[in-house]
Amino acid sequence: MSDKKDKPEQKQYRRMKMAKAADVAAPLVDRAVRRQGFASVEVVRRWGQIVGVELAAATLPQALKFRRGERTGGTLVVRCPSAFAPLMTHQAHRVIEAVNAYFGFQAVAALEVVQGPLPARYQRRFEKPVPPSAETVAGVDLLVGGREASPLRTALYELGLAVNTSKPKAGG
Repeated sequence: MSDKKDKPEQKQYRRMKMAKAADVAAPLVDRAVRRQGFASVEVVRRWGQIVGVELAAATLPQALKFRRGERTGGTLVVRCPSAFAPLMTHQAHRVIEAVNAYFGFQAVAALEVVQGPLPARYQRRFEKPVPPSAETVAGVDLLVGGREASPLRTALYELGLAVNTSKPKAGG
């Protein structure tokens, strides 16, 4: 019995255990993103929250380059369509401030704009949702019982609208 107490605890992984796809893919995606120079996959994943939906819909962060041995004063490489490049260059200071605010320190000092098309799948992430019909709003309001009473009801109301609203059709 004393042998069990002497051994350090190790996580036991079962082969047939169900796991979230995000948990399984996270280490693989994280490694690929780190190769591109990003300290964390969160910058790519939360790009829309960092710079805003309008900029994120037309831009894609590609790499974050630092001098050897440093983690401050880097160059953020952002891809955007050719027509959007002048606006992106004009908005560079705003993007740098937003990324630095996200990191909490001066991680980015310069922005490099690379012109080129964005993947079609990436552009669809930022499509505006179809507004719900009056019938859908009334049905969700009836189920939830008003949204102004509490934050939980507000969240349930918004979830109900999102679930009951049809998505825009691809290609049209």
